[in-house]
Amino acid sequence: MNVPSLSTAELSRWSQPGSSRVPFWAYTDALLYQRELDRIFYGAHWCYVGLEVEIPNIGD
Repeated sequence: MNVPSLSTAELSRWSQPGSSRVPFWAYTDALLYQRELDRIFYGAHWCYVGLEVEIPNIGD
């Protein structure tokens, strides 16, 4: 899914004085959520899900 990126100005809402807690909008912003999915789960990198010892059989 191709989602427009958030601008620096949009992300700066979090860096204003009194921003020691995660703001409510960070939990509800659809654009931020998609950006996190793209960067964390759908990006071109390994996603470690467990240890080899935790998979007893080939094909599990």
